[in-house]
Amino acid sequence: MNCMTLSGILYTIPSVKYIQLNEAETMISRVVICVRKKGTEELLNSSCSTQEYNFFECIAFDSMAKFIVDSSYKGIEIIAQGKMENYTFKDLNNIFHFTNIFLVENVELNKRAKKEKQGTVGGTSGFKDIEKIY
Repeated sequence: MNCMTLSGILYTIPSVKYIQLNEAETMISRVVICVRKKGTEELLNSSCSTQEYNFFECIAFDSMAKFIVDSSYKGIEIIAQGKMENYTFKDLNNIFHFTNIFLVENVELNKRAKKEKQGTVGGTSGFKDIEKIY
């Protein structure tokens, strides 16, 4: 069974697209969830770097996409449950590319973080300000 849980913070502002499938229009939301790597708690006092975090591209559809777009913002603590899917494609130069995408099926948001400044990560989550990474 393919079941994963990601616990971290929303790294990007949720983006929305609408696509036409048959006669119905489907809403798609894309976000990136930043998850601290295991064993990096002792590194929190050191300088922030991308080596301390994993970034997962996540996609949600229809009602779940609407919930994420309406209820979340960049920097909020999030727990997402779903499944990981692998995709392979060939570009115009005949080079194979591989990508992994997390398909969100259930989401829990931590509204405590709303009092903190949007766009920063810190305080209750224990994450440092990951804006400094890029």
